[in-house]
This record gives sequence, C-alpha cells and structure tokens, in this order.
Amino acid sequence: MVNKFVLPFIIGMMSVFGVGSIFGNRGTTVKTYQNESTVERSVKNVASETARDYSGETDVEEGKLTISTTSSTLTSMGQSFSFTFATGGQGWQDTTKTYLLAPDDAEFSEYYANFLQLTVEEREEIAEKYENGEYEPVHFNSYVFRINGTANTHDIYIPRSLTRNHIFNLDVTRMDIDVVPDWTNITSITIPVEISEIYSETFQDVPAGMVFNVEAESKPENWADDWNHGATVHYGVEIPPAKQEPLSTAGAEKYGDTKQNYIIGWYPKEGEQQPLTLEYKTKNANGELSESKYFDFQPTSDKSTYECVGFELIDYTKILYCDIPLNEGEEVDFSSLMIHNIYRAKTNTAGASIAEPDLATAYRLAPKQAFAKTYTIDDFLHIRYEGLSTFSGFTSLDLNIDVSDANVYKDLKSNYYNSHLKDLESGKLHIRYRLTSLTLCKFRVTYVSGGEERTDEIKIVTPVPQFKIEKQKNNRVSFLFRNGAIGNGFSAKSIRSVSMVGLFVAVDLMGDKSTVARSQAITRFGFMSIMPHTPNPSVFDVNTMLILMGVIYVVAYVGAAVGLYFFLKNKYKNDEFRRMKTKSYIKKAGLGLGGSLIVLFAIVFIIIRNTAMNNAIVTFNPVDAYIIILSVLSVVIIGYFIKYLVGAIKTNKERRRIIKLKLNEDVEDDGTN
Repeated sequence: MVNKFVLPFIIGMMSVFGVGSIFGNRGTTVKTYQNESTVERSVKNVASETARDYSGETDVEEGKLTISTTSSTLTSMGQSFSFTFATGGQGWQDTTKTYLLAPDDAEFSEYYANFLQLTVEEREEIAEKYENGEYEPVHFNSYVFRINGTANTHDIYIPRSLTRNHIFNLDVTRMDIDVVPDWTNITSITIPVEISEIYSETFQDVPAGMVFNVEAESKPENWADDWNHGATVHYGVEIPPAKQEPLSTAGAEKYGDTKQNYIIGWYPKEGEQQPLTLEYKTKNANGELSESKYFDFQPTSDKSTYECVGFELIDYTKILYCDIPLNEGEEVDFSSLMIHNIYRAKTNTAGASIAEPDLATAYRLAPKQAFAKTYTIDDFLHIRYEGLSTFSGFTSLDLNIDVSDANVYKDLKSNYYNSHLKDLESGKLHIRYRLTSLTLCKFRVTYVSGGEERTDEIKIVTPVPQFKIEKQKNNRVSFLFRNGAIGNGFSAKSIRSVSMVGLFVAVDLMGDKSTVARSQAITRFGFMSIMPHTPNPSVFDVNTMLILMGVIYVVAYVGAAVGLYFFLKNKYKNDEFRRMKTKSYIKKAGLGLGGSLIVLFAIVFIIIRNTAMNNAIVTFNPVDAYIIILSVLSVVIIGYFIKYLVGAIKTNKERRRIIKLKLNEDVEDDGTN
C-alpha cells in the first residue's frame, strides 16, 4: 500500500523540480550576428556617427526610381520609418483609363490569386447573386496611384470605389504622391469624403487656375496643410449622384520602366559589403541639429546577399524598414534624410538585369514624405514594466498594458470612424487593439555575462502571433524566455533591460461576433522599451517559493501529526479497541502527507500558471507539464480519500450500531425489567 502512494508522490515531486528543463524550447529562437572580428551572439550596431564621404555619388535620374516614406513612429528609444522603393507599380484602371488605383491591403494579393482561379461560370454565378441581392462584394482599401487627364476629361471626379464585376471593390481611402504627372486638360478635381489622407507631395506643380472641390465640410485632419499648394479649394461640395457609383475596372496593369533595376544593399562576404545607408540628422528638444549620422540597412533575411527593386529582379516596388536608435527627447529631422549606396544592376549578354551591382557608379536619393503624422506608442498604448519571475530554467517578464485615452483610430481611419460613429456611441461596435504579427517581432535582451553586458535578439515562435488588449482593463502580459536558449550565464537576475523590435499594433472596429470589413489599421514601432535599464532587478523566484512552501508545509504537517498522535494516544490509552497503533499511524500519516502535498502543489501550480508564469502568447509553458501530472495524481488521491472517508463513515456507523446492540443486550440480561 505504501508503494502505491509513495511512488506517485516521488514522480509528482520530480515533475515539480525537473521535468520542465528537459523540454525543447518552442517559444523563442536566438539570432546570431556577425561583426568584423568574431562571430558573436550579439546585436550589430547599425548606426554610426563617424563621418563618411559620399561626394562621389550621383543623383538618381528623376522619375527612374522613387523612395516614399510611408510611415514614421517615435518612442523613447528611437524613430522608425517605412520606405517604399518603386520603379513603377501595379494599378487598376477604370474603363475610361482616367484613374489608376493601387490596392492598399495586405490581404488583397492572396484574395486576387484565388480570384484568378474562378471559372467564367463561377464569376457569372456571383454576378447573378449580386443582382438578386444575395452577394456583397469583398471590399479592399486602395489609394489613387495616378490620374491621367484626356482631351475629354477636364473635370476629374475621384471615384469612391472601383468594382470588378461586383465581385470585389477597391475602396479609395488615400492619395499617393505625385498623382498627376501631366495637368494638361485638367481644370478641376473633386475629392470625395472617403479620402482620409493627402500629403504635401500628392499634387505637384499645380498650375494656376486649378480648382479643388472637396466633399468634406473642412480640411480632414490627416491632409497636409499645404496639400493644395495655393490652388482654390471649395469645401462642402455636393457630388452628383451619377459620380458616386462605383466605377468598373478595366483590369490590372503593371506600370513602370522594366529596365530600371537597382541593387539597394549588397551584402557578400565581409570587406566587400555596400550596405544601403540612410544619412540623417537629429534634433533635440531645443530644436538644435546634430551632425550627420548614418544608419546601415541590414538584409531582410540571414541568407540574403542583396536587396533589390525592379521588374526584372523582383518587382516594381520594395518596402524596407529603418529603426534608428535615439536618445530620449531626440527626433530625426526628416528634411535631412538622404539614402546612399544605390547601384544599377548589371546586365548579362542578353541585356537582362542580374542580381549584382554595377559598382562603377553609386547613386543617392532623398526620400519623399508620404505620411501625415509621426505617431508615438502613447497614442496607442501605455506599457508598464511590472517585474521578473523565474522557474525551472525559464524567465517570465511581466508587463501591464493599457489602451491610451487618445482616440488614434479617428486619425488613422477617419472615414470608417465617422461612418460608424453611431454604432460606436451606442456600443454596437467598439475599437479593438491588438499586438499582431508577433512572428515578425523580436526581443532585444541586454544581460550580464562574464562581468560584461551583452545584447541578444530573440525571435518569437508561436502558432497564434497576436493577442488582444482590452480597453478599460489592466491587461497583464507576460513573456517567457528559456534561459539556456539565450546564452551562457543568462538568468532572470542577469537581465538589465528588454525591448521589442518591430512591434505591430493593429486597431480595427469590432462588433459582437466579427470585425468591420477593411477597418483595420496597422502601425509598426521599431523600438519599444518594455523593461527599462535596471542594474539589480528584483526577481520572484518560484523555485525558492515552492521549496520554502513545501518545507513549511511538511514541518507544520509533521508537527500537527506528532501532536495529534500523543493526544490520541493519551485519550485512548485505556480503550483496547481504539488504542493507538504506532506503525499504522505513521503509515497513514505518511500517505496523508504525500497525498496532500501533491494536491497542494497542483493547486499552487494552477495559481502560478495564471499569475507569475502566465505567458501572453501561445508558446510552450513549463508549468503546463506539472499541472497535468499533478492534477492526474490529485484526482487519484482525492478519489482514494473519498473512498477511504466513505468507508470510515460506514465503519464508524457499524461500530456504533454494534455498541448500541451490545448495550441493549446488557440491559435485557441484568434482570431489572
């Protein structure tokens, strides 16, 4: 009997203190970087203040390559930009070939690939359902890429939407830069209320006498102040009904010069690299500018030896991110930006471009601003560091994340916000915040190893790369690291600071069961401090807590058992039937100790799983194995205890019945009745 209960108890305790360390790490992977001297598990410094000479470079010929800065975000650690390199693009024309729209939705490419697989019969069936009111077109965001004036189109009406056979619609939400290459024959442009973003460079070289008619009552918040460049603007203009219907598309077309192909980052073996470089200046809180600084772009993949743009190499467009480290209070001066080390691609004997740079001539190009505002993380979320916990070779970083009071969604998606304002005010819809695309995000961990601070980047691996941030709630968020997967000497107590690199915040409109189609806005933050630099961080050691709790419980249990033993021994010393049997008592007390410890630890581990080790994303959690093992054992033990208790109650009742019968017999035999 002892073996039946002591053995499970031993197995359970082994699981408490050892099983987790043998599981493979499924939550994080460490990226190794190579510097000029040795291969280290450390982050390469891509920003430099050392002066560089680019005087020998040549400006890119106008119109051959453009660089648009499509977003800018700022944190206390740095500023991040998204650059779109383009030698052309893909647009959707209307049947008049006046308007060219480009999809502005990450989900469109996959949808369109599936759309092309539809047969003629399937498309006709969808069209018939649309006519009968049984089908709603799938909507995607888009932006105006080009406006082509013709001899018959003097008054331009920007469409609200283009539709492809009513199967899907491209809804216009913003306008790109330099959308009118030729103003000939154009006398006015009418802009619908759905256009939420217009930049300073959207309309360039606006001719005298040009008139802009705007459906909105006043300038929308995300339109640049000088968007019209002095041209006459009429606000509150009513658009004729005939001009409000979705236009039909004439199909998708690629636009651009197929012979404009560029290498925008060359990363062969060490000593021969020509990284794409951003030159910039920073300004402090007083507006004082620094000397030029330099940021070297890194390849988007560890296996890449180059980055490129151009139809013959990859595509007409390429997006690159730039995360510039800054001191608190600094900001990048956008007017100082210049991108260096741009090279034309070499050509083969047939005249086709190949993925190798022509290093004879280096080019430079200043990016154009195509964003309305630089956002900070406080516009979206408030992130507070709460502490560190450690258990079984894992470290948990605990945060508290709250949604900002600022209604940033109104800025990001003003058209959707305004059109759904009544549902938002009534509570039918709410604004949802999420941290998303976590597999594209990395942790940058600084810790002490060998007496020196070092920094590693850790990539997140999870099947569910997002989690929701509840509004008006304290959102406790924990991230787990496996100590051995990061580096030698790493532990919770060795951590000095942690930040997230490439954090995506998604905001959309959510109903009771589903989101509002195409209402999502995603903003990327390059740097986000989630644990400020702390010389000696306080760490909650779950291992120590469990040991102390176990020792205290065992001491208390043994003390109570010993006291109870002597109490019962003295109480029943004259009762030959209930007199204490020492060996039997020790056996039962030992079984009770082991069983109660297992149940106790099962409960404690469930509490730990929901507090100190409650990881926010779906990854391996070391506590889960302990909960499973101890819970199974607890069910068996509790079942045995219930069985024992029921048996003891029955035995006690039977004993009382027998004693009562014996008393009755004694009464009948005394002859007094």
